[in-house]
Amino acid sequence: MTLQSVIPILFTFINIFSAGADQVNQGRLMGRVTDYNGKPVAAATVFASGPTSKAVLTNAQGYYVFLAVPEGKYNLKVFKRGLPRLKTNKVYVPSKITVRRDFTFITESQQQILLAKKEKEQIRREEEKKRLLAERQKKTEVKQKVVKPVIDSKSKPSVPEKPSYASTDIAMKPETIESTSNDAIIDIGLKAAAEAAEQAEKSAFDIVEKQVEINGGLAAVIKQIVYPDIAKKLKIEGLVVARVYIDSHGSLTRIDLLKQAHELLDEEAVRVLSEETVFTPAERDGKNVAGALTIPIKFKIAKVVW
Repeated sequence: MTLQSVIPILFTFINIFSAGADQVNQGRLMGRVTDYNGKPVAAATVFASGPTSKAVLTNAQGYYVFLAVPEGKYNLKVFKRGLPRLKTNKVYVPSKITVRRDFTFITESQQQILLAKKEKEQIRREEEKKRLLAERQKKTEVKQKVVKPVIDSKSKPSVPEKPSYASTDIAMKPETIESTSNDAIIDIGLKAAAEAAEQAEKSAFDIVEKQVEINGGLAAVIKQIVYPDIAKKLKIEGLVVARVYIDSHGSLTRIDLLKQAHELLDEEAVRVLSEETVFTPAERDGKNVAGALTIPIKFKIAKVVW
């Protein structure tokens, strides 16, 4: 299959996708990716698969933004070379609603440290709760000794009411987390990331003199594909058509899968395009500008072709 023979098919896919997107009420999905120490993780790939499949890369502050997400349930996976892969249960994105989901990269040893800290904190809270209960009981006993009830011989002796130990009275203080200036910074950063994504969305469709190119051509992409073992065993094949969005620096910012094959194949296509592929930005008036490129990848058990 030659690139020239694929081009008409690609435009058909694009037109179908665009028409469908206009007819669907869409929401937004965004969040932040950080490491164990709370520092932002830049250039991490966030892959959402569901009614449609999309991928975006985190910015320098670790934020990611999906602007137009058709209503439905999505599986989210986050990966970056050299770091453990993250995933979450299905996330439901309602129409016209923004959903936030944050992620933290953490190794197995770091996970053990966190669990130990959590257990230690739980023990501390239990001890604090017991201490507060003991103090409350002691105060109640002292009060009962000082104020003795008058007993009428004709009536039954009054029984002092038991003190009320509302869980909120005892546990609220250790559990309370107050808002800090960091929360405000995160909100501002996420808003800025959304605005930048909106601007990139508009500029990606500007007319350019030179289109985005793949360093080494499509052959360089195919060379890096690792056919998923499970897909091989199940004899899963298919065509993945991806539209990549490249900024003026040649960095990948977003991937839309115009045609999906299978989640395993879709994910591998996203991995290769986001981690293994080098792009040259588009040009207009002799300057590098943002642009987009459609890339077809056909997965076959014998080999991957285009």
